[in-house]
Amino acid sequence: MHYRKGNDGVTMSNRDIILNTIRKNHEFYCDECLQKITGIQPHQQVNSICNKLAKQGKLHRERRICSCCQKHIIVNIPLFSPDISPAKTQIARPNEILPDPITFDSEFPLTLSASQFEERVSHFAGNYFKKRFAEHALDIGSGKLHRFDLVSDDNSVVIECKSYNWTSGGNYPSGKVATLKEALFYFQNINADKKILAMHHREFPNKELLIDVFFRQNRQIFRDVEIWDFILSENPLEDSARVLTQGNEILRLTQ
Repeated sequence: MHYRKGNDGVTMSNRDIILNTIRKNHEFYCDECLQKITGIQPHQQVNSICNKLAKQGKLHRERRICSCCQKHIIVNIPLFSPDISPAKTQIARPNEILPDPITFDSEFPLTLSASQFEERVSHFAGNYFKKRFAEHALDIGSGKLHRFDLVSDDNSVVIECKSYNWTSGGNYPSGKVATLKEALFYFQNINADKKILAMHHREFPNKELLIDVFFRQNRQIFRDVEIWDFILSENPLEDSARVLTQGNEILRLTQ
């Protein structure tokens, strides 16, 4: 196993450096960008390590937008470790939907994969609205369909889920913001009682929350879309959402 000093001066294996990088920065990196960020040589070693970590359940690899180079490519997404203490058993109250348990690393909160984040929002929305949610394609005009992340069984509530943050260097993520604006455009072409853009509450050192900056700069195009600052808890039943509204009123939703 190869060892070198990480950015904090601590000697670590290349495997741990890669895992620590994607967990600490809360970003989705392709192998090439990971190689540039960590300095691990050659590129093939990064690819080999990431494939092994994926097989071990330490990260997930799927084709998405890389947080660094903005290419649509295979990226590495940190997952919660399966060998950490399991979540406590929960007992559902009447009409309450319980999520499947998700285990957490010691450094909570970490970035969830897209599917895990959608699952948490789905369970929250299910308990809050008393409806069932699933991915579903809706007509957005001119015979075109768009698959929304979460649509209630009666099509009255439609939710798009995004887990974005500032770039690893603390810069404005223009590519991701363009994707958020695209989601708002799709919302304007559907009929629903509730249209919600749910964004993962993710902090960044010495930075205002990206969700607040995005809302302030683009509030004129939100129209009838609510934006949820979705706040995760170690207990899924304690998840909550801070709702930003056009009237400057900030609401706090709980299950």
